Amino acid sequence: GENVVFGRVLSGMDVVAAVAAVPTFSPSSNSRAWNQVAEWLGDDRAAKARKVWSKPVRAIAITNA
Repeated sequence: GENVVFGRVLSGMDVVAAVAAVPTFSPSSNSRAWNQVAEWLGDDRAAKARKVWSKPVRAIAITNA
């Protein structure tokens, strides 16, 4: 659940903080259990659903303003 950053921020720490503050998608334990059942049954949609777990819930755009 944490952001991992490699390197050194020389300026713009406010941007790093803003990106880190964007919430990520986290399925309920019930959804995780049903996803596991779907995977056991061979449903390809289970893997597709897991791809969005822990991803930002909205787009993040960094521009050089």
